[in-house]
Formats: sequence, C-alpha cells, structure tokens
Amino acid sequence: MAVAIPQSLGVSTPMLIAGAFALPLLSLVTSRKRFFDVYAVLFSAAALVVASLNLALVEAEGGKPIVYGFGGWPPPVGIVYEVDRFGAILGLLTAAVMFLIVLYSTWYTEGMDGYVWYYTLLLGMEAGLLGCIYTGDAFNLFVMIEVLAISAYGLVAFYRSRPQAVEAAMKYAFIGAAATTLYFLALVFLYGAFGTLNMADLAIKATGIELLRVPYSGSIFGSAEAATAVALALALWTFTFKAALFPNHFWLPDA
Repeated sequence: MAVAIPQSLGVSTPMLIAGAFALPLLSLVTSRKRFFDVYAVLFSAAALVVASLNLALVEAEGGKPIVYGFGGWPPPVGIVYEVDRFGAILGLLTAAVMFLIVLYSTWYTEGMDGYVWYYTLLLGMEAGLLGCIYTGDAFNLFVMIEVLAISAYGLVAFYRSRPQAVEAAMKYAFIGAAATTLYFLALVFLYGAFGTLNMADLAIKATGIELLRVPYSGSIFGSAEAATAVALALALWTFTFKAALFPNHFWLPDA
C-alpha cells in the first residue's frame, strides 16, 4: 500500500450522500426546477472532478494503490478506501457516465412531478456506485450495495402510477433484499474465520489459511477453508443477482 493519504479519496461518497439528503430539505425553501437541475449537475460534476483527481494521484504514485482511512483509523481497524489504477479508471468511468445521465435528466424531468426525489435517488445511486468501487472493506461494500440498491429500487418504482413499475420494483426489491442478506451472511463467515473484513488483510491472511485451522476441530467446524467456500458461494450469488447474470437475471427485463 502507498504511504500517501489522499484526502480526495474520501470525499466523493459522503459529498454525494449529503447532497442527496439535502435536496428534500431545500425543496421546502424553493420549488424552482432550474435550481435543482443546476444543483444535481454541480454535485455530479464535483464527483467527476474528484474521480479524475483520484486517477491522477494513482498515476503520480506510479500505479500503486492510494489509501484513505476514515476517521484517521488505520487499516484494518477502521474502514478504508483503497484505489489502484484499475479502480480509479472504473471510478472515473462511472462518474463520467453519471454526469452525462444527470445532464440528460435536466431535459428528461421537464414536466415531471417529483423531480426533487428523482435527483435525490440519482445522486444516492451515484454515491453507492462510487462507494462500491472505492471501498477496501468488505462490510462497507455491503453498506454501499444497500445505498445503491435502495436508490435503484426507488428509481424503478418512480412512476408508481404504472402497475408495471410497481411490479418490477417489488420483484427487484424483495429478491434484492434476500441477495444482500446472503452477502451479509458471507461477511459473518469471513469475520468468524479471519477476524477481519479489510479486503487487503483478508487477502494476506488467506495465503496462510492452514494456520487458521482450529487445532481441536478436525471436521468442517473450525475450518477456515470451509468458511471461505461458504462465504464465496453466498457472495457470488449476490453479485450475480446485482449484475443480472444468468440465472439471476429475471428481474432485469421488467426493471
């Protein structure tokens, strides 16, 4: 891991979440649509600038990962964001696409009721996407998946007067909740086996997996290998659902 502690790495997700939650409060002050259009564009543009800066910082480190510890806690004690070159490129691509979507939405929401909530969900979804890419902690990944998923459920059901939208959102949300619960169970197995949820720490400890075997247990109980296999199976089901990969793609056509 690089020694550098780039402050920008920890900015984008909290900034977008704060911006999303502030929107309903601002709607109590003004109802001008143009204000909310500009507001959403500015926050999305700021996230794009931060993503660009993160890639520049990674390149400045020669492609080595950059790490930011929230609250000043060092890994693996606290939650960290860790980004290498590939993660920085993905973050920049995501921020760029979301910026274009927000720009398009300024036209798309013309004549739409509830555009405040639309932008709230859209910024929340961007926060979840960037959080999933930047996080270096398996539990924080669970939190960011939930932020992303809840925003996506709301966007699918946005036209709640249409039965198709409500049906699609319910199908997506109920199975999605089951999927994230399975991922949470995977985290339980990982933490029980390794005593950590930091991704880098997990990778290091997994290389010495034989040393983690409980000496008085010769069966499946106390086996780090068995716990890892179960965790991978549960997490794989979750990720195939979120990515709409066969056979967990059934929710996508309606959505």
